[in-house]
Amino acid sequence: MDYKIYKESLRDKVQEQLGEDVSVYYTEMVKNNNVKKEALALQTKGENTTPMIYVDSLLEAYACTGNMEESKNTVLEIYKGRNHVLADWNSFSWEQVKPYIRIRLVRMEGNEEYLKDRPYKKVLDLAMIFVVLLNEKEGEMAAQVSWTQMEAWGIDIEELYLTAIENFRKEEFIITNMTSLFPAELAEELEMGIDMYIFSTKKRIQGARAILRVDMLKTFADKKGCNLFILPSSVHEVLLICEEKYMCVAGLKAIVSSVNGDSDVIAAEEVLSDSVYYYDREKEEIRIAGENV
Repeated sequence: MDYKIYKESLRDKVQEQLGEDVSVYYTEMVKNNNVKKEALALQTKGENTTPMIYVDSLLEAYACTGNMEESKNTVLEIYKGRNHVLADWNSFSWEQVKPYIRIRLVRMEGNEEYLKDRPYKKVLDLAMIFVVLLNEKEGEMAAQVSWTQMEAWGIDIEELYLTAIENFRKEEFIITNMTSLFPAELAEELEMGIDMYIFSTKKRIQGARAILRVDMLKTFADKKGCNLFILPSSVHEVLLICEEKYMCVAGLKAIVSSVNGDSDVIAAEEVLSDSVYYYDREKEEIRIAGENV
């Protein structure tokens, strides 16, 4: 089915099902790395929450099944679940919303449009942005904090930052050996002589912020007795590699850039950075690998 026809048919079916109290329309969303995506929006009269469903994910499922009813039912299920999120967070006071403030990391370069309406702090060559966690059970559903919202709360960026960091320190992050994720026989086949670890949240969703847990990096590096190279696998996780004499920063950067440029491996909006980072045990600090110190 033609994309335009699919969109119109889906919208009409959803609108018919939900009735006149719900406005069903398409809107373009600017995502991380300036990726633009079309979303189906469902705005109910008298409600602040507007569920948005990206059309590409629906179309991908439809391409496999050819079942328009399945697409419609997926949208309706998401709409029904809207009450399980922090629906009225826009009307919350600062004291009410503080426990739900979280941080995310995105790249600075190429994200000028994405960042222009959002408060952020520069970290290395990354931007630390701030979100309100709406529903942790459903994959850390979150809404991004804007300058307008921050002004409504009557706070400055420093208070927003300190609150986010305080909450961040309470989060749980884990370091997992890469080979432990595979069956023993497959792990043996994949053994490349490189001790590689995944550093992220338990759910490995938006977990690249783990790179800011310098305390955990120190403990891990001390245990291993080495400095660490940190590869930004995606916005969801980073990879830790013990430094070896034969390792070349340029070679590691080439690997990261190659992966980031392959849309079959990582979606454009999930790319974090082309840089490689370095944890220095002696100085107990992170820097961009290859920079003069």
